[in-house]
Amino acid sequence: MRIKSVGIKNFRALRDAEIEFDSVTTFIGPNGVGKSTVLRALDWFFNRGKGQELTEDDYSFGVAHEDISVRVTFTDLTVTDREALGKYVTEGTTTFTAWKIHRASNGEEILSANAKGYPDFTPIRSEPKVADMRKLYSGLRSDRPELELPSATTKAAIE
Repeated sequence: MRIKSVGIKNFRALRDAEIEFDSVTTFIGPNGVGKSTVLRALDWFFNRGKGQELTEDDYSFGVAHEDISVRVTFTDLTVTDREALGKYVTEGTTTFTAWKIHRASNGEEILSANAKGYPDFTPIRSEPKVADMRKLYSGLRSDRPELELPSATTKAAIE
């Protein structure tokens, strides 16, 4: 298994970034553009509970009222990877997405994954802003009427 992509929102120098990874990925650029921020975000994602607590300084440009979100998509899952991930993947699945959210309101950290979910729901569930979740959910309802999705306006109803 390897990292396919990382999405980072509201974390240090990165307001909203999507980084695609290859078998070898190199970060090149001037100081202050976010190279170290990507590595710090991955460190926070993978080392939960190991002294990696976030502070107000970790919020992008001081926007401490919005959640921090790091989403990692893995690819090239082997049979062993699928067995280890258990309920989170189905037979034949080659990708897996997990995300970690730091709630601005109370500092709570949530780690979630795409447990055999319908893939079109993944971007909706990973969206930290309720207004954006609502917009994506509404778009899915419009684009896929055959799903007969109920109307939902609150975060709890959408989830």
